[in-house]
Amino acid sequence: MITLPIGLQHALESGECVLFVGAGIGEHLKCPDGRHLPGSGTELAGEIAAHFALGAIKPDLSKVAELIEIRKKRKELELFLQKRL
Repeated sequence: MITLPIGLQHALESGECVLFVGAGIGEHLKCPDGRHLPGSGTELAGEIAAHFALGAIKPDLSKVAELIEIRKKRKELELFLQKRL
């Protein structure tokens, strides 16, 4: 765990600062069941493809999501993402 400088910690706690994080933050977070969140869009695309049994498909998040939306409807994709993330 990274220790924040005390000044930054106080600014965050008092609401005087907004913390921005990048897309890679998921690699360091865990779900309540102990699994790590996907660390990249490619990893998430692979999980979606596996969940919906797409077979061997290039793990491109936008293309995988579009294919699921066409085949299963957007709601199915949203439900999976809500449960996983």
